[in-house]
Amino acid sequence: LEHKITRNWSNPKYMSFLYAQFIRKDLSSAPAVIVKKPQKRNHPEVNFEEITDNRDLIGKKSEEYALNWEKNRLIGLGYSKLAEEIDDRRNRPTYGYDFLSFNAPGDERYIEVKSIGRDGKEGAFRFFLSGNELTVSNLSNHSKNYYFYLVQYGKDGEPCNLYVKHAQDLYTNSEMSPCAYVVRFDLEEPA
Repeated sequence: LEHKITRNWSNPKYMSFLYAQFIRKDLSSAPAVIVKKPQKRNHPEVNFEEITDNRDLIGKKSEEYALNWEKNRLIGLGYSKLAEEIDDRRNRPTYGYDFLSFNAPGDERYIEVKSIGRDGKEGAFRFFLSGNELTVSNLSNHSKNYYFYLVQYGKDGEPCNLYVKHAQDLYTNSEMSPCAYVVRFDLEEPA
């Protein structure tokens, strides 16, 4: 700052000058802004059938991808016979997992397949877990060998990655919060 007027000014004095010259001047010459109530919120229709169909399709693709991956894992370990013995339990949800497989002969492995996606708000990955899946994965006779096979999708809409996570490790290193509640009650007719 070699200007003869500003040469001896302190930083606060110079900032005050700039503020007065540019900021305040812009404020006084700015056009008036009209403040009004926001428009009514738009409530678009949601096609729940289409959403459900899409989720089912993604779930089935993920399960097939995971099943193929699991068969290849067993074959790669030299357990080709066990790859043929994987029990598909997808249509029996009370089991609390999708596939009964093996770590080795006589050592069962419980596999729950989940499609994962990023949470829009925070960017973290997420999936939905049923109460039954949580209960079964924590049973003493299942917790040691209960695994999540997390399927990630590429930009082309096809499965591209699979992450194997032990349920207990995932629970320890993730945040869980309820997203639905079951409300149970009895009704009695007045006498």
